[in-house]
Amino acid sequence: MVSSDAVGTVSETEQQAEFLRQIAVTFAIAGLGAGEILDVLTFDGVDVKPAGVVAADSNGELTDDFVIPGERHGRRQEVYAEGRAAPRPRRSSSARHHRNRRDAYRHDD
Repeated sequence: MVSSDAVGTVSETEQQAEFLRQIAVTFAIAGLGAGEILDVLTFDGVDVKPAGVVAADSNGELTDDFVIPGERHGRRQEVYAEGRAAPRPRRSSSARHHRNRRDAYRHDD
């Protein structure tokens, strides 16, 4: 008895998926100011901004993840990001008071 195994492709069809899968996607943004806060992140107009405060590092870069929202058609999608400048540290009133008090004790000989 003779046996043979043959494997071949009968036909191939390529088709774009109707909807994108809901998967986690890592994103990176560069060119921000140091400490700049991610204020808005949308995927096809849907808010996908990660929870909490996401801020750029000292090089103006940030990296995080978001999940592609459900029922998004499998075509090219727009990802939109908007940053907000990090708040500047404010001197406390006690620090100002201390400086003024120190100056009051200074005297010239």
